[in-house]
Amino acid sequence: MMMGLHPAQQRLHQTETGRTAWVTFPTKGGGFGPLEGFEEIVLEPRCDNRPLPHHEGDTLTYVHEGAVAYANSRGESGVMRAGELRRMTGVAQSQQLEANASDSDSAQLFRMKLADNRRAVEPRDEQRRFGIANQRVGLCVIASHDGRNGSLRLQQEALVFSAVLSAGQHVVHEVALTRQAWLHVVAGEIRLGDDWLRAGDGWGFLAAQRVSLLGGMGAEILLLDLPGVEVGR
Repeated sequence: MMMGLHPAQQRLHQTETGRTAWVTFPTKGGGFGPLEGFEEIVLEPRCDNRPLPHHEGDTLTYVHEGAVAYANSRGESGVMRAGELRRMTGVAQSQQLEANASDSDSAQLFRMKLADNRRAVEPRDEQRRFGIANQRVGLCVIASHDGRNGSLRLQQEALVFSAVLSAGQHVVHEVALTRQAWLHVVAGEIRLGDDWLRAGDGWGFLAAQRVSLLGGMGAEILLLDLPGVEVGR
């Protein structure tokens, strides 16, 4: 478990034909609590269909730029465009394929994998767009265990927030005693205390910590509030 700063350059860089990935947790069992995987992926134009690795828990895919086409063995298919988020639970139960939907433009996506906790959720995949106006107000919940505020419903007892911050904009999130949190800078830069974090940087927060962020140039973040271990145990 990595508390504090996890610099962008420490991520594992993987390059294949038509696909480049930056992996925050490259080793098995090296995640952050129930956050088992976090990847930034760029798909080049005309990138072929690629199968997603099996994963029993929740898989969240956020398309930041471009468009990503997908299909699965249940006969479901579609396109995710910039600003859209998709939740899949139990990828091992159905083959999932994805490809760049464009012949001319690259696609950038972020993928988060949460551990399986055996909590029943609707087996149907969910996909939703979250408006930039909501993200600019502050921390916008985009996925949760109870589907609050129209967010995607998770099996895991987690909350996932997105925010697009203007320069000088301040947001705060309190991490509860039995929780922990992971911050990822999607774009731009933000200030956390005396530290400036930039695109690709991550930061792990312990229980009972205060996440206080100040927007910098072009700042966009993802923040995951996750089950943790109660202080003193």
